[in-house]
Amino acid sequence: MLLVDMSLNDMTGEQVIEKVRASGCIVPILAVTSFPSHRYAGRVAAAGTQGIVAKLGAHNRSQAVALWLAPHGSR
Repeated sequence: MLLVDMSLNDMTGEQVIEKVRASGCIVPILAVTSFPSHRYAGRVAAAGTQGIVAKLGAHNRSQAVALWLAPHGSR
């Protein structure tokens, strides 16, 4: 699983996701943001992510990843 921050220095998280998908890589991608997740949800879904979570702290991110992996299996 690739975790992509939506706020990066040289390009946006959305651009990173688009480049990863354009390369043919099918790794699961989870976007993370400190902004309200609805701000990016539609765009990152269209770019090819499996989900988006807010940066609420490491424990909550780990819990979000575990919840996502449960129905999908650990690849």
